[in-house]
Amino acid sequence: MDPVPPAPPPSTPPVTPLPEPKSKIWKWILGGILLLGVGIVTGVFLGKQLYSKPVLQPTPSPVAETTPSPDPTANWKTYKDEKYKYEFRYPNDWNLVENKFYPEMAFIKPPSTTELENLAKNTSLTANINTTPNFLSAAPNQSIDQFMEIFYQSTNPATGTLEKDVFKFDKTISINGRKAWVITGGCCVDYGIHVFVINNGAVMRITLNTYTDKGRPWMFEEVFDQILSTFQFTD
Repeated sequence: MDPVPPAPPPSTPPVTPLPEPKSKIWKWILGGILLLGVGIVTGVFLGKQLYSKPVLQPTPSPVAETTPSPDPTANWKTYKDEKYKYEFRYPNDWNLVENKFYPEMAFIKPPSTTELENLAKNTSLTANINTTPNFLSAAPNQSIDQFMEIFYQSTNPATGTLEKDVFKFDKTISINGRKAWVITGGCCVDYGIHVFVINNGAVMRITLNTYTDKGRPWMFEEVFDQILSTFQFTD
């Protein structure tokens, strides 16, 4: 009788692994993202340290201090007219001279030296209000422009021609805040640079009787401009 083969052992069913909880999966994902971020930040920082060049700060330029120019007229002599209420300064080596023909005029002459003798003796600065023969008084509220238009149409007593043919318009300037006309030319002893300005209805004429050779510059023109810059009305 044949032996009976042993019975096979009972089969064990395969064990299926249980899925991990979802919370653990998210922890791994977040951890990976965090490590990646730290790596990126660290790489950027190290890259800047290794390859960035130091920024050179510009050196501030020294600021030059401007020293105001001294006033060349500060220590000049002062002429004051109490009647017509004006004053101005003139060089210390110029002299106030009495004018018997026009006593109300300021008549100031430059020094007469050897090199200037031929010209300086015939040169003078005059300031006057309504005293010359060909003068016109300003009408009430008349501007200097209106006055000069009338002046140009008047007759020059020395030449018998119109003033516009004797005097040439040069420019307008400001005298103590008032508009003034500068004209040049003239006739005879009235030749030079002439400034007309109106103050309180009175026309003032400031003249540098001087000469010029072949146009500008006029003799003593720079000094005359400095004198005009000191001119003030005191009323």
